[in-house]
Amino acid sequence: MNIRYAKPIDKEQVVSVWNYCFEDGEDFVKYYFENVYDENNTIIIEENDEVLSALQLNKYTIDLRDNKYDVSYVVGVSSKPEVRGLGYMKHLMAYTLEELYKNGEIVSLLMAIDYRLYKRYGFDHCYDQIQYNLRTDELLGFRLSSKLRKATFEDAETLSRIYTKAMESLNGYAVRDEVYFNRFIKEVKKEKIDYITDATVIDVNNEKIVTAATRDGLKQYKAKAVVLTMGCRERTRGAISTPGTRPAGIYNAGVAQRYINLTNTMVGKKVVILGSGDIGLIMARRLTLEGAKVEAVIELSPYANGLPRNIEQCLNDYNIPLYLSHTITNIEGKSRLEAVVVSKVDEVTKKVIPGTQKRYECDTLILSIGLIPENELSLKAGVVLDPRTKGAVVDENYQTSVEGIFAAGNVLQVHDLVDFVSLEAERLADHVCEYINDGKLAESSINIEAGENINHTIPQKISGTKDFVLSFRVRKPFKECKVDIMQDGEVIKTKKYKKAIPAEMVQIKILKDEIKQNGDLKVIISE
Repeated sequence: MNIRYAKPIDKEQVVSVWNYCFEDGEDFVKYYFENVYDENNTIIIEENDEVLSALQLNKYTIDLRDNKYDVSYVVGVSSKPEVRGLGYMKHLMAYTLEELYKNGEIVSLLMAIDYRLYKRYGFDHCYDQIQYNLRTDELLGFRLSSKLRKATFEDAETLSRIYTKAMESLNGYAVRDEVYFNRFIKEVKKEKIDYITDATVIDVNNEKIVTAATRDGLKQYKAKAVVLTMGCRERTRGAISTPGTRPAGIYNAGVAQRYINLTNTMVGKKVVILGSGDIGLIMARRLTLEGAKVEAVIELSPYANGLPRNIEQCLNDYNIPLYLSHTITNIEGKSRLEAVVVSKVDEVTKKVIPGTQKRYECDTLILSIGLIPENELSLKAGVVLDPRTKGAVVDENYQTSVEGIFAAGNVLQVHDLVDFVSLEAERLADHVCEYINDGKLAESSINIEAGENINHTIPQKISGTKDFVLSFRVRKPFKECKVDIMQDGEVIKTKKYKKAIPAEMVQIKILKDEIKQNGDLKVIISE
């Protein structure tokens, strides 16, 4: 174990560990590591030239009782999964605090998911975040005599002065100067892309005419290309027909997450979670940290549907039991949920096994039973959907069955990592530019077939004229397996894996030189 300050060569690995641990959008990560990141303020643990843990010390000046102090704001505290629980972060924090002490800093700051996780290092709660929720009708009497406009670089000094004036009656605030405001104005102005907020697209047709409802009324846009990125929605109780009453206390995982994260509202005290999707697993940990008792996580399949890291960090670390091949067979309660009945199911037929019922008293049931791509607009445009992914059928350009209409992200297929979404969007953007510049893309006549135990593939067809990334999921867990890409009965590419599970998307880059100009492809997995 070697603890040291980062070097320029470490940046790519630090970004990788950050992306693994945090669910920040690609734009934020790009902005942060281009404008904020400094290897001189980054401390890492590395072994054999591999960065295993990292944190960063962003420099701020704070005002405490009218005195200015330079402090470090600890961010990006992250570790790779293989070293979690082995004391790496303990050593990293100890080294960091010793460095700050040597530098004469009297205090350091951090914003944690739960400050109690850092009490062992001497941190304690010092700031509250206050959130106000206003209804739009409460703003009807508000009148503004001046005009609103976007800030420019010339406004940075004024913004700094306004901020300082607003803070002068407070204690312990961050000092923000012109440089601070210039940095954020720069980020907003960097991309000269028009955008409309508070708008809802209500129609897209096959002529690439987009109709949107905006604050200024209905707007129509005739586009050269349309990119569908509507994301996905959660499956509800109605989608799985769970029997029983309909009391209060039953939430989709995303709804429960919103209540706790955005409105600071606890949804219950005794919780059962149905489904082992990632959001449900994360909520199991969050509810536990907030003081609730998570009785169990119930999963119909004989394997977990969440990422292994979330099983480890959100369930095992908090001794929350996970019951595979089980489901809820009854919901009890009148005005409020009182209990659920859980039964074991046959691994193959998924039928309930009589006599295996167990009753769990609870006041809250969280449903984490999968996501469905939001494709109502796609259907309006005449886009053909794949019944397996519930997303569009696309070629290697991410172009749908309607020329000039493209799709990517969770509207195309449900992703397990935001990294894959970002990379997919980058590839799509290149192909959209190619389409707009050339007016047409190569016809895709080579179909890709999903073999036994392969759930689906993206893309579903290709032209064979360019390299592409093949994405797919397996139907069941595999160990020490290999994936063969076949064409005309011949193996054109083989890739070996230590494991492959349904929760993790598999991606293989296929080169155009590896493909024949004729003949469909087939993806096969075997142990």
